[in-house]
Amino acid sequence: MAILASLTVLSLVTAAPQSAAQEPDARLKPSLSKLELEDLNKKTKAWVAAMLHLEEKHDTRNRKRLDQAREKLFSVLAKKAKGQKTDPVLSHTGNVLAMFDGCYEYKRTPTSGEIKKQTVRSTMEGFKDLSYHFLAPKGYDANQPYRSVLVLTGWDSARSAWAEARGYLSDMWAKSESAGDSLFVVPDLRKGDDLETHPDLTSTDGLTNEGERIAGVLRPFGELQRNFHVDRRRVFLDCGPATCGFGLRLATYFPGRFAGVILRRPVDPKDLQLGGLMGTPICLVSNDKTAAVCDKLKAALDKLKAGCTVVLKEGDKANAEIEKWMRGVVRPLFPGSVIVAPNHDKFRRAYWVEIASCEPLDAVAAPEKRPMVRVDADYQKNRILVESRSVSAIRLYLNDALLDLDKEFTVVVNGIELAGNKVQRSLGTVWEAMKPRFDPTFIATARYAFEVPVPKSDKKGSGGTASGSGK
Repeated sequence: MAILASLTVLSLVTAAPQSAAQEPDARLKPSLSKLELEDLNKKTKAWVAAMLHLEEKHDTRNRKRLDQAREKLFSVLAKKAKGQKTDPVLSHTGNVLAMFDGCYEYKRTPTSGEIKKQTVRSTMEGFKDLSYHFLAPKGYDANQPYRSVLVLTGWDSARSAWAEARGYLSDMWAKSESAGDSLFVVPDLRKGDDLETHPDLTSTDGLTNEGERIAGVLRPFGELQRNFHVDRRRVFLDCGPATCGFGLRLATYFPGRFAGVILRRPVDPKDLQLGGLMGTPICLVSNDKTAAVCDKLKAALDKLKAGCTVVLKEGDKANAEIEKWMRGVVRPLFPGSVIVAPNHDKFRRAYWVEIASCEPLDAVAAPEKRPMVRVDADYQKNRILVESRSVSAIRLYLNDALLDLDKEFTVVVNGIELAGNKVQRSLGTVWEAMKPRFDPTFIATARYAFEVPVPKSDKKGSGGTASGSGK
């Protein structure tokens, strides 16, 4: 375990992670008064609690509670919108963020500051319950959001099996400063599983095994999120030796979920598409054997956005440097530029952009022709620029921090202009987008879906028309 715990700096390239300070602050600042926001927040919490309670208990007698909570919230929204040309609440993303701030209720959970073991039921047929270890700060306050770290253990000292989760967490983080203000969860990895080699995701077995790996890691973390107050903007993925291959894939499957990723002795990503990680802070921890891989990976990430990757060398002080790095990293809410570059047919979304339809990966042999889309929101021109390949339909989750939704906006797709687009804001859309992620910071007041137009020179028959929708 000494090898795993002894990680120091060889070189530290100053990172420039996207943070709240780099976001359009004026567009995220609430327009309502403090008292108005407090009233809306209180009624929103009651509405959310009633909906979740009804879904959890499956008891129709709880519908009266939901109807009452909805009526109280919607009546306030209706009064504020009366006589206004635009919705005074939903038209300001800052108002909506304040409305849903802390909307999920968490039980007061006594914590001792000691490592605990838990299990969560698996959703995979024929798969055993998933076990994991977690560490919560002593004196945990359910009303405060906490930075959280999803830890994938590395090899044991003999490199013959995964390091035991409790011991790994104890050596790596339990004695650190972060143990006093962060939540840690360590899933128990499957014995004998290969987390370094990229699986064949065009085969049934490859997809099944990868699905089990993902469930084995994210289900325990999801359980932590539902029971502890996780700060969704400060979630980190920490991958030990021999888990970095899978960890990097996981980060590309869910871009926008992790504030930053730590890779201890990374492996060659080969033809893995890294575009979805554009702007994501990455911390690479290497030794002499992995220095070349770190250089290659850093160069590839810097091409996407320079200055977001740091390189550290194994040694006694590396964890302290990692902690320092983590303190300066906050996930951006609504980055103006987003790339979706799928490495798995099931996961085709990043932040506010989703590939609704594209070529399956097994139908595109050449890596440079795999499905990909880059979307840039230009607030000043109320325009969205889209570049895509092997993609036929796209869905955008919008708000007024990205565009002025009171006005018509233009979408330019591969040089073809789709003008005169308009969407309707809806509180229902906000909840539908937020609910699957269990993330009150993911605000989408409207959706816009369109087909990628086919250039005239490529058209055969009547295909390739573009359409927009606020639904």
